[in-house]
Amino acid sequence: DDEQVIPSSLKAIENNTKDTKMWNWECPVCFRVQGEDFCDNGLELLCCKRKVCISCVQRSIVLLDRNCPLASERQAHKLHDLDVCAGSSNTKQWMEAEQRRLWEAIGRRGWMCAGGDEPCLGIVGQDAEPIVDRTEPQPITCPCCQRRYCHRCQVPWTADDHRCDDLREAEARRLAEARQLEEM
Repeated sequence: DDEQVIPSSLKAIENNTKDTKMWNWECPVCFRVQGEDFCDNGLELLCCKRKVCISCVQRSIVLLDRNCPLASERQAHKLHDLDVCAGSSNTKQWMEAEQRRLWEAIGRRGWMCAGGDEPCLGIVGQDAEPIVDRTEPQPITCPCCQRRYCHRCQVPWTADDHRCDDLREAEARRLAEARQLEEM
């Protein structure tokens, strides 16, 4: 009886190994064998119905500006929004990719809101008139999160007495020069 149990157990292990090997697949972008650790079953892209590893989708989002990693330069096309969402490693990465897409869609006018504690998809200053007086800081508000920025230097508005770095440096130089003239 023991002799019959051992071969059937070996047969079960062999069958499981064959089944496991069927889960392994090679990513057509990076050519790495996937599925061995069962962490990356890949993502079938909606744009071209082919499967790629999550790492390649993430690289495409960040480095290829959301272009499909399988497309050639002549046939470049963007990843579907759901592929970008599924391929993002976290909410922040997806939000940044989506914000960049929105910013590019409006012709790169304004600047992307940095958000605060919460991520924001807002584009600040996209419809704002050009600044006439470039010598004074002017507050402008993100249309999504209401965070305030300086329209002149595009940094978060710090207080009602906000001064842009270049204005503060120019003022310090003028004061230093005035002191030197007084000492003469």
